[in-house]
Amino acid sequence: MVSFQEEFMKSRGKPIVYKGKTIMMLDRIAIGKKSKIRIKFEKTNSEWDQGISLKVDKGIIVEGEEIKHLRLWEKHAPSYLEYDVETNNGELLLWNIWDTGNGSTDAWINGAAMIAQDLDNGKIYFCNDGHPDDNFDDLVFKIEIIE
Repeated sequence: MVSFQEEFMKSRGKPIVYKGKTIMMLDRIAIGKKSKIRIKFEKTNSEWDQGISLKVDKGIIVEGEEIKHLRLWEKHAPSYLEYDVETNNGELLLWNIWDTGNGSTDAWINGAAMIAQDLDNGKIYFCNDGHPDDNFDDLVFKIEIIE
C-alpha cells in the first residue's frame, strides 16, 4: 500500500495525484474576511475517534470567545455546527484528525489524506486516517459557507 505520508514528504505537503484523484494533507478554503460556516459530520467508518481541525489567522467565535485553532470530534457533535469566522487573509485551513484511544490527537501520518469535492457553497471531504489504506471513508464531512 502506498504511504501517503512519504508521498506528501516528497511533495513538501502539496497535494498529490493518486489513482487519478487529487489528495491532500490539508485544505485552504477562501471564506472572505467575515463568514459564517456550517459543519456537518456525514459518517465515520473507523474504530478510532474521528474529527477535524480548523485554523484561521484571526478567530473562530466559540461561545463568545475568539480562538484561532479549533478541534471538533464527530462523536461529540450535534447534527451540525455553525461558527462565525473572521480572518485577515480570507482563508480557513482544515484537516482531518483522529485519536487511536491513547488520548493524543494524530494527523498527517501513515495513510492520512483527504479528497475534496466542490459543492455550490462549500466542500465535502472524504478522509483517510492513519491506516495504510486508500478507501477514504474513515471520516466524511461537509463544510458550507452560509454567509
